[in-house]
Amino acid sequence: MIYIIIVVLIALIDRTSKMLIENKFQLGESQTIIENVFSLTRTKNTGVAFGAFQNGGLILIGTSFVLMVVVIYMMYTNKNKLARLGCSFILGGAIGNLYDRVFLNGVTDFIDIPPLSFIFPNFNVADSFIVIGTIIIVIYLLFFAETKKISKDQSKCQNTKIKKIKDNINGE
Repeated sequence: MIYIIIVVLIALIDRTSKMLIENKFQLGESQTIIENVFSLTRTKNTGVAFGAFQNGGLILIGTSFVLMVVVIYMMYTNKNKLARLGCSFILGGAIGNLYDRVFLNGVTDFIDIPPLSFIFPNFNVADSFIVIGTIIIVIYLLFFAETKKISKDQSKCQNTKIKKIKDNINGE
């Protein structure tokens, strides 16, 4: 239940932040918050990350929906709290951006970090949670995911099968 609350909160925070920017800024308008460090600049992205697949429309909406179903499946089949937290961050961000794609024909981006603008174009709260969720999932997979261990009996059985196959190949 807590993960559903996290998903909803992230989607609401994202939508609220975008509404504030949409009401205060015209497209392309910018306001410096910290000189040469942080600005708010309203842009609209009709593609995906880094502006790829501009004007993707229904393909991006369909792809987003399918990926969200995969993340929901992962969230409910994995009982690890860290993995579920990462999935809920990704899902909350994905819902926030999907809302924009469906109802606004493009995602509102507004966080602008000028020193990194050659690497990272403008982004939004949803994008931030998607990235953080992905990092959490990678940490989970690298350090906490259980790997399936083969018992000694299974290993002996596999070695016997491999030996029989080799013997057949060699004509023995």
